[in-house]
Amino acid sequence: MRWCRTRHRRWFAVAVVGLALVSTTVAFIFYYRLIADVGPVKAITVTLLVPVFGMLWGVIFLGEPITAGRIAGCAIILAGCSLILGLVRAPPAGRAKSISTQMNADEHR
Repeated sequence: MRWCRTRHRRWFAVAVVGLALVSTTVAFIFYYRLIADVGPVKAITVTLLVPVFGMLWGVIFLGEPITAGRIAGCAIILAGCSLILGLVRAPPAGRAKSISTQMNADEHR
């Protein structure tokens, strides 16, 4: 019986080390390939999505509750990623200045 436990511990250790090394190596290869293809600024959005998927997996596999704070956090992260990737454009800075200048002029009348 003792031999069986030792044998399983060895296989467990080999499996954990193998999984860690293989998955980390593959992830680094994909990440550096992504940097080469789209550039470092756009590639960083991959790391920004980690909390979103962490919450998603927690809800699916662990039955964690979906709260308003989590939804708001995911929305902020996705909005930031869409701005970084250029899917959505921020309003031009000149337009914002002209509106504030116009509002100041209206206040002084």
